[in-house]
Amino acid sequence: MRNLDQDDTTTLRRIVSNTVRKLEPICGSRMLAYEKVAAAAGVSASWLRKFINVEGTTEPRWSVGCALTRFYEGLCDDLDRRAEAEREEITRIIGEINEAIRGGDAIVLPIFLPKRPGGTEGGHQV
Repeated sequence: MRNLDQDDTTTLRRIVSNTVRKLEPICGSRMLAYEKVAAAAGVSASWLRKFINVEGTTEPRWSVGCALTRFYEGLCDDLDRRAEAEREEITRIIGEINEAIRGGDAIVLPIFLPKRPGGTEGGHQV
């Protein structure tokens, strides 16, 4: 029989690690990303770093785990909205280029920003 508590802790550790990794380029440094995530969950940045990096660190309270998960989901939704806005901007620019070069070959939107499974699009789950 597997240890479900350990599976949950491992999953939460992975979520928190991914959150810090996704925030690092936005914040400008890993340390600032730790601080931002920790503040959202009501814990210290040093505890958060230890939780991610040191096996056997005390598991967080349920409320901390929920706050970390909500923060991660919100971050992913925000990144999805930003990616969609970039897609729309690229489509607009390509439309302007196609209009300017009328009679030539039309440029199509490349698929380099695929939709994230589980993300939202226009307020609807994808």
